[in-house]
Amino acid sequence: MTAPSETIVDLYERHAATYDRLRGKTLFERAWLDRFLALVPERAALLDIGCGSGEPIARHFLAKGHAVTGIDSAPSLVALCRQRFPQAAWQVWDMRRLALGRRFDGVIAWDSFFHLTAPDQRAMFPIFATHAAAGAALMFTSGPADGEAIGSF
Repeated sequence: MTAPSETIVDLYERHAATYDRLRGKTLFERAWLDRFLALVPERAALLDIGCGSGEPIARHFLAKGHAVTGIDSAPSLVALCRQRFPQAAWQVWDMRRLALGRRFDGVIAWDSFFHLTAPDQRAMFPIFATHAAAGAALMFTSGPADGEAIGSF
């Protein structure tokens, strides 16, 4: 039996335009994101793991003057980011194998980390650490229980 985390990339890839439209541009998570930004320097280098279409989170970071590197495993979503925000760096990566060879002032995995299995979630912490500069802020969202949190589309 295939774990839901093994099919999530295909799900987002097949429904990229619909996901983007439904996600909307309202920044309901602004308070949390601003708490995160309060922990990083001005003009920080930020790593957005599971950036989706860049809306509205990367837009918020860029508008505040930060440099964003976004990664997502769905090429169609990364293409939307590149089109919308050419001033940022966008790459297609599976977060479980992320190896950018650089460090960031802040690392965020908003609404992406919880798509992983529990063992893969645990394995992400060394990856977060590898990409975090000294004193970097880390923010991620997790599901309501141990393991994967995947809804239906």
